[in-house]
Amino acid sequence: MPMYGRLITVSLRTKIIMENSLESEYKKRIEDAFLFLLETKHLYQNVVVDLATNLPPPKKDIATPRRITDYERWNLYHQNNWLIIDPLISISDQSMFFNLPTNISFRPRDIKSFCSTCNHIEPFNYVTGHDFLALGKAINQVTQHQSMVLQTFIVSYVCQSCKGVPEVFVVRREGAKLILSGRAPIEHIDIPNNVPKSVAKYYSGAVVAHQSGHTLAGNFFLRTIIEQFAISKSVTPKDAEDAINQYMEGLPGDFKDRFPSFRDIYGTLSNDIHKAAGSVDVCEDSLKKILKHFEARKTYEL
Repeated sequence: MPMYGRLITVSLRTKIIMENSLESEYKKRIEDAFLFLLETKHLYQNVVVDLATNLPPPKKDIATPRRITDYERWNLYHQNNWLIIDPLISISDQSMFFNLPTNISFRPRDIKSFCSTCNHIEPFNYVTGHDFLALGKAINQVTQHQSMVLQTFIVSYVCQSCKGVPEVFVVRREGAKLILSGRAPIEHIDIPNNVPKSVAKYYSGAVVAHQSGHTLAGNFFLRTIIEQFAISKSVTPKDAEDAINQYMEGLPGDFKDRFPSFRDIYGTLSNDIHKAAGSVDVCEDSLKKILKHFEARKTYEL
């Protein structure tokens, strides 16, 4: 068959497949999951695409003399590639990837994200995307011996307002799970006004580390906030503990009675670090107490 005729046939087949209400629902769920992942999740966090519950009844497949059950259809989509549509490449050029009825295509939606140029949340438009493991059009050749389908999607978005340098996300697919595996630039962290600029970088480091699943590193950053701030408020301290003692002794008496003590927080964090525990409770409780301490300093005009 001539290439032109083949492309028409493939496009028609794709159209028929995507008109099926079941396939449309799968596509929507994948796109919803992508949107939720990029807008709400942090590095190394994940979402699972629900491809099994509350589905519309499947239409009869043209190539099959019987109706395919929801379970069979779910297995087909679960065990094959999800084909990402790239807006910069025409559908006809991508059509060779859409010739299998067991593969489903999706187009990531536009998202809202923080723009460092505009300095606030802005709409970001989807620019381009591809499956890194399918480079060279070798779909399934890399992952065919795995127990589940593995794909690595690389997608880019540009701020709708400033049209600056696109931001890039890396999303790894493991079966029905989507994992936010990378982004450039790094995720923006809102730093409360009460946090001194001298330790702001340690605060953002603590939050990013904790959100990325490296809570032990986050606890180290939190302890560093206390150390470095106390050192800046002390006179020729012998060590970090001496600096903290000097700092605490210089605070008003009612301040020390009413608000969290940096000495106590530092001790709790040190114990966690020495045990290599990386306690989530210690991290989150210490973060709240540190912020409350800094907020109190502003109230006391210290």
